[in-house]
Order: sequence, then C-alpha cells, then structure tokens
Amino acid sequence: PNRRLDFDLKSLHLHLSARVSEVLACAETMWAWVEAFQDGERERSVVERDRRVSLSEDEAMRREVMALSRAEFDMLLTRFELDMQDSMALDSCIESNLHWALPMTTRTQERKEFEQACGKWDKYEERRRRSRSKGRGRTQSPLASRPSLASVDGRGRAYEVNEEDGEESRAQGDGTPSQRLSRTIRVFCAWKP
Repeated sequence: PNRRLDFDLKSLHLHLSARVSEVLACAETMWAWVEAFQDGERERSVVERDRRVSLSEDEAMRREVMALSRAEFDMLLTRFELDMQDSMALDSCIESNLHWALPMTTRTQERKEFEQACGKWDKYEERRRRSRSKGRGRTQSPLASRPSLASVDGRGRAYEVNEEDGEESRAQGDGTPSQRLSRTIRVFCAWKP
C-alpha cells in the first residue's frame, strides 16, 4: 500500500476520471438501493413514521430519497458527471502539457442546463457572501471578484457572466481543477480501494 500517499500530482485528473467512471458504473445498483429504500419505507406503518422527529437531518434525507424519481436520479448523475468533467479538465491538461490546440465544441443541452443551474447557485452564494460581509462591516474580498468555480467549462476555462445582459465571455486566466478541490476530494474520499 501507498502509506505516504505518494503519486504524481499531474496525474490526479486521470485518477479522478477513473473514480468517476466507477461511480457511474454503479448507477443501476444505486437506483436499486433507492427503490428498495422507497419500498421499505412504504411498508412501515404510518404510526412509526409519525414518531420520528420531522426536523432531523435523517428525516430530511429520507424525504428526499422517497421523492426521488428515476428521471431525477438520472439527472443527478448527469450533473455529477458534468461537474467532475469540469474538475478533471482533461482538455485543458492536454492543451497545456502537450500544446495541442483543441477545437471548440458545441455545448449540449444538458451542459447548458447544468451551467445555468451553476450560475444560479453562484448568484445565490454571492448574495449570501455579500450579506455576511455587510453584516460584519467588512469589504468584499478580492477572491469574490474572481470567476465562479461552477462557471468553469469542461475545458477548464472560466467564463464570466455579464449581469446586465446575461451573456458570458471568457475570463482572464484559466480555471484549474485545483479551484474545484472540495467536490473532487469528496469523490476521492468516497472511493474505497
């Protein structure tokens, strides 16, 4: 075993790609678990469910799983895959390491919807950040002016959204996989050797 966690940092995107493939390969098994959970919950008596504390985190998660349809499950997996593709940024790695110019591809409808959802989340996070900084009387940090982490396309290039007309343009500099470390690390931590 690799006790010191010794590996080439330049290959992290390939390791992440392998872990994402493993997660996606388990899609049917995960859906079977969701169905079994939903069936098991339906069989429980109403009285037993009413005894639970309805505001607990477990109860909130149970409700989410109970309401999950196959279409929503597939959508979640698609969004996970798109998010991880952004974190991998394989195109960007090829371009920067091998100096191969890659052609721009058209974005799929799923990608457009994903980026739109990420944009909404970014705006929500920005509003929260501003309200917290106003409450504390501090000025906005320089990091807040950087392009959002969720607005990095599959090529690892950041986009900025013009607030007035909603158009996006290339941001200065490249969004790198290291900017999206939090979600990426969660995938590594979830993986068991």
